[in-house]
Amino acid sequence: MSTERRTHTRARVIYGASAASATSEARRNCVVRNFSDAGALVEFSGLARKPSEDISLTIERKRSSYRARVVWWRENLAGLAFAANAASTLSADEEIELRLRKSEKKARQLRQLVREALGQD
Repeated sequence: MSTERRTHTRARVIYGASAASATSEARRNCVVRNFSDAGALVEFSGLARKPSEDISLTIERKRSSYRARVVWWRENLAGLAFAANAASTLSADEEIELRLRKSEKKARQLRQLVREALGQD
């Protein structure tokens, strides 16, 4: 007998994401562990307290942002339910910001590889 209460099956995924509360501009990095059109399981690193009830979840790989409500929370995991019509594509500014962050990360990785190759590490 299944105790599954979800109406949408969630796919197991590993998506890098960021979350921000509806009342704050500050964003926290997180990992989406499973995903459906109706919600997601999100893992935060070192989360000490429950995230705000209403959040905006941005998944870079999907180039989408979702309005969500925290349904449950345990340690560093949060179960999210997406609001109706919650998905929105990123604006041009957000798209540029995401690309810039990815480029900066890649540049840091390449600099580290060069330092290692030159024995400067």
